[in-house]
Amino acid sequence: MKLLLTYLLLIFVLFASQAQDLQFSQFNNSRLITNPSFAGSDSGIYVNSGYRNQWPGLAGNFVSYFFSADAHVKKAHTSIGFVAYNDRTRQNSIASNSYSIIIAPQLYIKKLNLVVKPSIQFSFIQSKIDLSKLPITEKTYFDYSTSVLLYNDWASLGLGYFHFTKPNQSFIIGASAPLNSRLMVNFSTKSFQVFKNKNYGLGFSLFYSKQALFNRLHYKAALTYKLMSFNIGYLFKDAISIGIGLNCKRINFGYGYDLNISKLRNSQGSHELILGIRILSKKIKNDNPMFRNTCF
Repeated sequence: MKLLLTYLLLIFVLFASQAQDLQFSQFNNSRLITNPSFAGSDSGIYVNSGYRNQWPGLAGNFVSYFFSADAHVKKAHTSIGFVAYNDRTRQNSIASNSYSIIIAPQLYIKKLNLVVKPSIQFSFIQSKIDLSKLPITEKTYFDYSTSVLLYNDWASLGLGYFHFTKPNQSFIIGASAPLNSRLMVNFSTKSFQVFKNKNYGLGFSLFYSKQALFNRLHYKAALTYKLMSFNIGYLFKDAISIGIGLNCKRINFGYGYDLNISKLRNSQGSHELILGIRILSKKIKNDNPMFRNTCF
């Protein structure tokens, strides 16, 4: 039993030292998870929630949930947002809860027809491990991150830097396992008309993230037809992602699946469900080009 406990501790130390942030393959539709500067991108209040089951074929797979809400305060030229997520193993042996507040002022450069939205995100994070013999089984800490978004009528470009404080995640007294800072870049075009038919649109997007030794590069193309959309993407050396969705004026709903192509066998891929709802929006308009391609 003592040997087993030591083995589990070693696994957790390795996990903590190489921890990665929660990411969704349907990144265009988990927008505040992707880039906090997307807060206030729609008129009214936008409520977003998602579910991800990563590698259900493995015993220690992760299951993640998120909820977010954001709005633009017109008189203050500022957007605000809230994000909460839960990330845990199926057996609940390791779990993390995060709660974040986002503030994103907006600047419009008329001569360039360009909108610039910097943001700052303040987070409270709670991590737990279910190993009763450890002296510490729960840790809480504060963190902050920053991002910026630039967009015009045809494309958007975002940059982000997360975890300025690099909090220590280790549950072992005297040990250090900092949560590494993460650099992020996202880019997306609007949906362009194709096939000489205004009912069809085609858009492209890219997401890149670097956190310690982990690099995530994801290319994606999305085809829309009226209220329906279909996207296919390539997650470099990891997976092929596909997604389908229904995009109505006030409700977006989509399903995504990652087909694993790495050396990780019998993982059964990853499944995602995402729901978006617009509230108190008199004029339904996607003010950000990234969401005109409806990339579910």
